Amino acid sequence: MNQSLAGGRIRESSIDALRERINLVEVVSQTVSLRKSGSRFMGKCPFHEDSSPSFLVDDKHYHCFGCKAHGDAISFEMNRSGCTFPEAVEALANRFNFTLDYESNSRESEADKQLREQKRSISHIMTEVTRAYAQYLWLKEGELARQYLLNRGFTEDTLRDWEIGLSPQSSVLLRMADTRGWNVDHLISGGLLRRRENSTDCYDFFRDRIMIPIRDEKGTPIAFGGRIYRSITAGSNPGPKYLNSPETPVFQKSKTLFNFNRARNSIVQSGFVVVVEGYMDCLALARAGIQNVVAVLGTALTVDHVKRLSRLTKRVVLCFDSDNAGRDAARKAFEVGFPLNLVELQFVSVPSGKDPDEFIGEHGVQAFSALLDRAVSLASWVCDFCLAQGNTRESQLRRIKSDFVPVVLRNPDPAVREITLEMAAVALGLSKASSLTSGFNPEALPESRKSMNVPKISGRSDNLSKNSNSMQAQEYEGLSEAAELAPFAVTNADEATFYLMLAHAQFDMLPMRLKNVLRGEQSDDAMDEIVLAQMLTAGEVGGLGRAFLAWSEVLCSLENDGRALVDVSLGSCPDVDAVARLRALATLNPESLLEAGLENWVRGVLEGTDSQGLAPKLRNPENILDAVNLPFVRMAVRDAKVSRARGKLGAALSRILAQLEISYLDREVEATTRLIREAGQGSVSASDQIDVLQHRLRKLTDERVRRYQKFVLRPSP
Repeated sequence: MNQSLAGGRIRESSIDALRERINLVEVVSQTVSLRKSGSRFMGKCPFHEDSSPSFLVDDKHYHCFGCKAHGDAISFEMNRSGCTFPEAVEALANRFNFTLDYESNSRESEADKQLREQKRSISHIMTEVTRAYAQYLWLKEGELARQYLLNRGFTEDTLRDWEIGLSPQSSVLLRMADTRGWNVDHLISGGLLRRRENSTDCYDFFRDRIMIPIRDEKGTPIAFGGRIYRSITAGSNPGPKYLNSPETPVFQKSKTLFNFNRARNSIVQSGFVVVVEGYMDCLALARAGIQNVVAVLGTALTVDHVKRLSRLTKRVVLCFDSDNAGRDAARKAFEVGFPLNLVELQFVSVPSGKDPDEFIGEHGVQAFSALLDRAVSLASWVCDFCLAQGNTRESQLRRIKSDFVPVVLRNPDPAVREITLEMAAVALGLSKASSLTSGFNPEALPESRKSMNVPKISGRSDNLSKNSNSMQAQEYEGLSEAAELAPFAVTNADEATFYLMLAHAQFDMLPMRLKNVLRGEQSDDAMDEIVLAQMLTAGEVGGLGRAFLAWSEVLCSLENDGRALVDVSLGSCPDVDAVARLRALATLNPESLLEAGLENWVRGVLEGTDSQGLAPKLRNPENILDAVNLPFVRMAVRDAKVSRARGKLGAALSRILAQLEISYLDREVEATTRLIREAGQGSVSASDQIDVLQHRLRKLTDERVRRYQKFVLRPSP
């Protein structure tokens, strides 16, 4: 976990020493405006839209009372920038001028050491050249280039802030290398110099171009994008309009996103990222105030791009030009991103054949923001694109089967595959989605999750009570005693997400603590099961207990072999109503939803989505629960409530379960604090009661911190 990019493992003792050295208030105040509040500081949380200060910071830890984010300086850096643990440690060490201690890496070869030194040298040279180009822009020779940029909407402050520069018409880098002692071979391998054919002479790769620095995650220049700015005259050959650095030891286009280093905070705070095709579009959006934007660099969206963005957000909006190149880029992004199942991919096309830069120039940033609000599911857009390529139903079916279905079948989530295929089937007028997969070799499809041999689990009510009541044996007295199981109801988005996932889950996908609760067992950390059982039996989570027990009877019965609720018949259940409601939520069957009284809940979900983007898809807009609307309603609901936790269903279940558990503990903390306050206003004889309540409050708070660190910061099964 502590493997550094520098080539060795960071010693734990060095990490501990860094933690002691860091003042968290100083770290947080660089991105959050803090004010003194007693012995600590308060500010608006950088990890969610915070209307009033709810972010508490002391010397070593932070806590948000809104989104429940909690941790130290290292976790703050990881959450803020989307970096890995060693990257966060090294970034903080550099910021505080702290020398880290690395374990020796005896396996590193001499060639690896030379490559590491070469990368370090190239990075230093790129930084110096960036400064030189930026200075040259402001000389007399850069007047024409400056005027071009000002006409494009740049200001002088923006040009200086981004270190936009100008490469001279003649080669100058060899002279700079000579005076500054640079290794010429490193300038060549860094893409700054080129050798002439059949000669040892070199020339500058970039000449007479506006230079846009391309930076890595730390903000270090690693490459350039060069753009011509002079009017093309007859007989002139300035080369391509845009010219990027070639791939080098420090720059790989497939792993680099322009503006990623600047956009990270805004991506986390806004909850989504906008991906455009080029750095000029990216600069235009950033100038207009849209900061959560990045750009690909002459390549389609790649696996590395998706993985990097998924560390910051689960919603990626592709904003490409409406020309053929933009449509091709969107289709390639679908082929790459949809099978990964890491993020929710959406697409918006800039109308009238314009790019984002031109659109904002003509219509303004508010019109562009409205355009983003109308983003549609990328799968839905690709489906429509495939249909538009055929003139007959048969040609449309062939196109869907050749270009759409194979990509969908590579997604590892059966529920996502089912919903997406059903959407395409309805669009084609097919009665069954299975018609789309006829002729496919099952051996070529992703292996389905196999159920384990589920033991017969009897008396789940007793098992829940056993775990719930064992609080006293563990001397954690004071958490809620097992209450009478309340009727099933959905009251918030987290609960709805949990129900949807449960109904699609097989027994072997469940988090271990949930399996143990069903068996009446405990792990080494008994509190894992105790708090979960208390939450389920307290009736605090929308009366989850009764529905949970009914669901578990179905899931864990021997005849069902651990299959998911949506894959089995109801059979004889102790509480058919509760199971029927769970099934209705999972399958979103119109009749079941109406019978279960959940129509208003579905409408509420859809109101949180883009109605304009959804409306054209509905065959019957007057009745959203009409059967002909079913595939699109289901996709909208899952996009709104489930897709942000996509990935392996077990990991997603563990995350949403942790959120529900922490919310439960927060309610207990609030209730206990209120009791202490009320007891303090009573007689002197209440002192013993206050002591008990304070002891309870400490246990609750400690468990809340432990649970957050174990199941949120470092998720475990």
